[in-house]
Amino acid sequence: MIIVRLKEVAEAKGYNLSRLQKASGIDMGVIRRYWKWDGNLQSLHVPSIDKLCALLDVDPGDLIKRTVTPAAS
Repeated sequence: MIIVRLKEVAEAKGYNLSRLQKASGIDMGVIRRYWKWDGNLQSLHVPSIDKLCALLDVDPGDLIKRTVTPAAS
């Protein structure tokens, strides 16, 4: 499972949802989907992730993590 950690990373850098959207110029709907990650997002917009990484001075791996889910028996 892929997890987006935008909220955690942005808050550690002093950003709230509104401030992050204004500073990045990314559509609020996109920012909100990443911010309120619920595991149901089917895709990530690479240019948006790139902008967020540049703004927050992080690498993509800081925003996106993969967790191992146990296989069903």
